[in-house]
Amino acid sequence: MRAARHPVAWACLAAVLVAATSGRGAPIPPRAWVPPCVVTVSGDEAWMARSPVFGLTYAGAHEGLPAAMLLRDGDLIWGKDFPPFPYRTSDGLALAVTKNSFGVILRGGPVTVFLGDDAAWEWLKGATPEEVSALRLVGLGGEAGSEQLDLVQKIADANPHVGLFVTDGEALDQALAMFSPQRLWVERVPLTQDLKGRIATQSRLETLLLMDCETSDLGFLARVPMLHTLIIGGWCPEKMGPLPDGLNVLGSLQVHMGEMKDLSALGRLPRLEELVLVNVQGLTDIGGVADLANLRTLVLQGCGDVTDLEPLRNLKNLRWLALPPATPARQLDDIVRDHPDLEVLVAVGCGNVTDLACVRRLENLTALLVATPAPAGPLYHMKGLTYLAVGETKDGEDWAQTLAALRHALPETTVVRVAPLCLGSGWILLLLPAAVAAWWLARRARAPTWRGRSPHRPRKACATACSQAVFPFSAAGARPGRAVARVGDTA
Repeated sequence: MRAARHPVAWACLAAVLVAATSGRGAPIPPRAWVPPCVVTVSGDEAWMARSPVFGLTYAGAHEGLPAAMLLRDGDLIWGKDFPPFPYRTSDGLALAVTKNSFGVILRGGPVTVFLGDDAAWEWLKGATPEEVSALRLVGLGGEAGSEQLDLVQKIADANPHVGLFVTDGEALDQALAMFSPQRLWVERVPLTQDLKGRIATQSRLETLLLMDCETSDLGFLARVPMLHTLIIGGWCPEKMGPLPDGLNVLGSLQVHMGEMKDLSALGRLPRLEELVLVNVQGLTDIGGVADLANLRTLVLQGCGDVTDLEPLRNLKNLRWLALPPATPARQLDDIVRDHPDLEVLVAVGCGNVTDLACVRRLENLTALLVATPAPAGPLYHMKGLTYLAVGETKDGEDWAQTLAALRHALPETTVVRVAPLCLGSGWILLLLPAAVAAWWLARRARAPTWRGRSPHRPRKACATACSQAVFPFSAAGARPGRAVARVGDTA
C-alpha cells in the first residue's frame, strides 16, 4: 500500500539503485553475441582479412574451391594485388570480387576507390551521386589541388561518412575538414597536435586504425565520442603513452606488434568486449583481463611469452578465444571446462597441445582453427562445426589426403587448411596492413599526385619484401619459412 502511495519515492530509490550498481567496477551487461560468418570469395586470388584471426585464414583458391574466411560486418578484407574493402553482412556469404586500376568492384560497382590513378579521377568526374554513395572506402595520399578538391568534395557531398584510408598528413587534414567518416585508417602519419585535434572532433567516428603513427600521447582518443573500435599497430605504452580514461564506449581493442609487459596500460575499459593482441612482445602478465568482465573475444595470437592462463577463469562470457603458442597442455582441458559456451576456438602454433579430445565437449563450438602436434582423430567426429581450419604439424604428412578425409567425414563443414603466418614468422605481422600500403604506394608511383608532388615511393627492397612476405607464393623464391611457404595450398 505504501508503495502505491509514494510512486515518486520508489522511482527515486530505483534510480539510486541503478546508479549504485552501474558505478566503477560494476559489470555492464554485454550485448547480444553475434558469431562470425563463413564467407567464400571466388576467383584465383589470395585473400586476407583484418579480423580476430588475422593471418590464419589467409587463403587462395585451391582445387577449384573458393577462399573461405570467418568474417563479421565491417571486417576489412583484401586480396593479392587487390586494395581493401569493408565486408558487410548484406553482401551475403559468397562474394564475387573484381578490380580495376584504382579499386574494387562488387556487384558491378566500385566499393573502394584509391585516388592517385588518372583513371580514378576520370571515373569520379562522371560518377553519379548513387555510384559515389555506394563507396565504402576512399584512399587519399598527398595534398589536393583545387580541381581535385572539387572532385573530393563531390564524394563528401554524396557520401560524407565514407571510410577513409590516408597515408599523408596534409591529405588527412584536408579530408577531415570535408568528411565525417565512420571508419578511418591512418598509416605512417606523424600525429601532430592539430591532426589529433581534427580526429578528436569527429562525431561519427566509430573505427580508428593507427598504424606506425608517431605520437607521445594518446589522450585525444578520449575526446572521440563514438569510438567503438581502436586498432593500433606498434603500440609501446612507454613511448606512446597508455590509453586514456574516458573510453567509455570502446568495445573492441586490437594491438598488432605492440610491446608491453602487462595490461595496465589499457586502463579502465568498462564496455570492452573484444581484446585482440597479436604478436605483442614482452607480454607475460595478462592478469588485467580479470577486470574486463564483458569480454566476449580474447585473442593472444603470437604472444609467445604468455604461459599463465589462470586469469581466463574470470571471463565467464567468452565466446571467441585464440590461445597463445606456449599454452600448457593441461590448461586446454581447464579452459574447455571453464568456458563451455565457446563458439570459436583457435589453437594455432600451440606446440604443447598433444590431445584435442577435450575440445569435443564444447557443444556450442562452430569454428575451430588448430595447428598442433595432436592427432586429428577427434576432429572427424565434430559434426557441429561450420568451419574447420587445420594446419601442418608433422613432416611428411599428406595434407591433401587429410583434408579430403575431413571433408568426407564433415560434409556440412567448410574445411580449409590454416595458413599460420605467425608460426616462426611473427615478423610478418609488421607488414599489416603493409600489403595495402604497398598497393597504394605503387599506384601513386605510377600516377601524378594531387599537386604533382613527388610521390612517396617505397624502397624497392621494402616493396618487394612486402609483396613476397604477405603473398609468399606470388614470387619465386620468396619463402620466409616452411609454414609460410606452402600457404598457397590452402583451400
